[in-house]
Amino acid sequence: MPDLDTYTTCHTETTTNRPKVTRLEVGVCQAQLRPGCKIAQLHACGEDYLVYSNTTYLPEPQEEQFQANCELYSKQIACTIEFSESCLQNVPRAVALVAMEAAGDDFEAACTEGNERYDMYKDSIKCMNSAGVGLNKCFGVLRDGLGESIDAPGGRTINYACCAYYNSLECTERALDDCDANSPAKEYVTNVMERIFGQVLSLVCGPFTRGSADCHAPAKTSTHTRAEEDQPHRASNRDIRLISKQEEKEL
Repeated sequence: MPDLDTYTTCHTETTTNRPKVTRLEVGVCQAQLRPGCKIAQLHACGEDYLVYSNTTYLPEPQEEQFQANCELYSKQIACTIEFSESCLQNVPRAVALVAMEAAGDDFEAACTEGNERYDMYKDSIKCMNSAGVGLNKCFGVLRDGLGESIDAPGGRTINYACCAYYNSLECTERALDDCDANSPAKEYVTNVMERIFGQVLSLVCGPFTRGSADCHAPAKTSTHTRAEEDQPHRASNRDIRLISKQEEKEL
């Protein structure tokens, strides 16, 4: 079986203005799409579910906009899952489906009154919004880092994606440091990020993990470290089988 980078590296045209890239697009390019599919279909699904990436405020449960957001996120995620099932292939398909299924489960739980995650959101939202400017920047780190991963040289797309996630996670924790000691905001947000991103990326990140020299910022995102140049991490066949098994479990 080919290694992961076979499916996560492709030629991209150089442009002066790089298009906005969502987390699903890591490793996705024309060579990996099924015939008749286009990235424009993915953009058409919408990406508001990547919360705080385009706002500094989320509604509290008692606000009308809360339920409207829940319905919007559900539609966008369902559309994205349909795109993944119909248009993606091999490892990108497995990774995207696991991540989107996890996102769908989290939003459904957080939007259902009486659910533990609904209560966690309710108890966390004031702190989260007080740190909204910082969280907006942190999710910008994730979005921009994943964008850079598309152009990563030498089959290092996954390396860049992993570092983008871990750098964003650390940024998020710092942004929530000033919350009231009784607020569960940091636990809530980091657990959500772990369920959606961390669990599936942990199967393929290798040495490109939290606090590693390979992911040291800003050097990691601006230049190539010696370790990166000498030993680019590639997913093993075992890694790929684990993702496939996780996909089957989630579905």
